[in-house]
Amino acid sequence: MPNGPKHITTTLQFEVAQRVAAKPSSKTYGILTLLLQLAYEPKMEFVIPPGCFFPRPRVDSACVTLRRRETPFLCGENARQFERIVKRGFSQRRKMMLKLLKQDWNADDLKNAYETAGLDEKIRAEAVSIDQFVRMTNVLAAQ
Repeated sequence: MPNGPKHITTTLQFEVAQRVAAKPSSKTYGILTLLLQLAYEPKMEFVIPPGCFFPRPRVDSACVTLRRRETPFLCGENARQFERIVKRGFSQRRKMMLKLLKQDWNADDLKNAYETAGLDEKIRAEAVSIDQFVRMTNVLAAQ
């Protein structure tokens, strides 16, 4: 998203804000986290209690700031490949990611991508950092 807004400040439901700013191995880390963080650096600024709104919602909210990365991790076709890998990797959250990715990529290419990214073959997508997904994507896109 090289032409997207440089800076976004928004109010989101607290649970969504947690997903946007999640870190690997957390319960809220997932597809939304990775797709958004590919182009933006999120920061949850503060929590907004329900009493600050009228009518009063039944949930907390949060102020979230998104700053566009000077240089996105990936662009063009590689960004689309990243999205495909992430979506497949999270398609069945409790399964090992390698089994899921074998549906779309051959075993040798995946082995090379896992080695390049420094990943164990038994890892689940929820434990893979955005940097590791980017490294995997670059290897698989070059095949």
